[in-house]
Amino acid sequence: MAVGDIVLIRIYYLLMLMIAVVIYHYKSYTYYDEKVLKSFGKKVLLVLGLCALGFNLYLIYETFFSIFDRIIGSYGSFSGIFIDCVIFIFAVLGAFEIIQLHGMIKRVEEKVLLTNEIDDIGISSL
Repeated sequence: MAVGDIVLIRIYYLLMLMIAVVIYHYKSYTYYDEKVLKSFGKKVLLVLGLCALGFNLYLIYETFFSIFDRIIGSYGSFSGIFIDCVIFIFAVLGAFEIIQLHGMIKRVEEKVLLTNEIDDIGISSL
């Protein structure tokens, strides 16, 4: 494969993952009003979350080695290294944010299930 083909494949890969990240964040907002999605929705949200995490991990991987190559190879300008460092920091923060959001969704889901069970007990005792 030519270098141009590899770059094009990487660009398509990143675009697909970026779209998945946007969809994941949009779909995860449904949990903020404390509604539980059906099992299909949970599976889709899980796949989108994994894609979002994969995107951030891919950025971490690429920028880490880019920074390493620029420093070791002594060919990187300061601005290039700085841009790579900024992307690396945002990718790490993005990965932590996805993990934190997943935990928040789990807690909200458990709270809603517990509230629904308590409401069902109150109705059945009447």
